[in-house]
Amino acid sequence: LAIAAKAGMNLRTMIEVVRAGGAGNFFTDRMVEGINERGRPTQFALALAAKDAGLLLDVAREAGVPVPVATEIAQALVAAVGAGLGERDFTDLVELIERQAGVKLRLPPAS
Repeated sequence: LAIAAKAGMNLRTMIEVVRAGGAGNFFTDRMVEGINERGRPTQFALALAAKDAGLLLDVAREAGVPVPVATEIAQALVAAVGAGLGERDFTDLVELIERQAGVKLRLPPAS
């Protein structure tokens, strides 16, 4: 979504494209909800997500299975914890993405 925002695309349209494809799932929907609802009560802390991602990487490494996407996600989660977002809900990962991309993600009202 940060790419879409930087390119001047309508974020709601981009979300509908993502939802219509293979990336549409519960976690995508939760992340989308978090874009305009910052600071919501923590249901799954970023620090726990980072820990779990690290465990997954350990198992993958031991099994000799490359997991490049999971590696990138784990790095983003660790960076979020390092940026002081560890106790926040995983949907607040969007704040780190905004900082890194130099963009503010806000969804326009639904039509």
